[in-house]
Amino acid sequence: TTTCPAAVETQGATTVDAGKLREIVNAASPGSQLSFELGGDDGDPRLTVKSGRSRFRLPVLSPDVYPTIPDADWTVTFDIDAGTLADMLARTVFAAGTEMSKPALIGTYMTVTGENIVAVGCSGRRFATVKTTAPDDARDMPSIIIPTKAVHQVVKLLGDTGDAAVSVAANKWRVSANGATIPGKVVDYPYLEYQRGVPADIPHVAYAGRDALIGCVRRALIAGESDKVGVGIRMTFTPGLLTVTGRNPDEEA
Repeated sequence: TTTCPAAVETQGATTVDAGKLREIVNAASPGSQLSFELGGDDGDPRLTVKSGRSRFRLPVLSPDVYPTIPDADWTVTFDIDAGTLADMLARTVFAAGTEMSKPALIGTYMTVTGENIVAVGCSGRRFATVKTTAPDDARDMPSIIIPTKAVHQVVKLLGDTGDAAVSVAANKWRVSANGATIPGKVVDYPYLEYQRGVPADIPHVAYAGRDALIGCVRRALIAGESDKVGVGIRMTFTPGLLTVTGRNPDEEA
């Protein structure tokens, strides 16, 4: 849900095809005004949308049939920096699974461990986890899985400034920021024991400049061999040097 200023002559409500309405708005000239009129003197029950010299008539349904998500008795409600939450979600959702046979992995897992909120994405082949200090009001937050599609929408909503209000119950979640609210249901499956994906002891560590490493990987990917789950490259570590290799049956980088 969200709102915007409008000069309302007669209050009311209706439902309309979101995809068609979005196309009309996107096609309008920048800065132009749109007008909405439900019904009319000619008895047409459709919604009339006008923009400049263009006019559209769209079918509608009664708002009584529109589904609602009831407001739950939230277990916790807390404020968190919007940029921090967006960063956590964006840096883990890429690793979430896509296989319908593993529904618990098709989403980002959010949990509180000690003094931290932890976000986890895992597909069985990819794994990512990010943590940040939990607000005091979030310490009793139940662990939830937010569906991947919803995570992307929340990241768009949050932006990188201001605070976000987060509410969580056992089977629902809600995020409000920048004048808009997105509520949703959780993925109702137990998540895997993600701690197993974090090695307890790492015998070898290498450090490389971020930009240099990104450049190496991108160039190697030009010849990287593709398979059903992505593109593969080989990383070889020797003292003082990392060699990144991409190879397919015809090419090598």
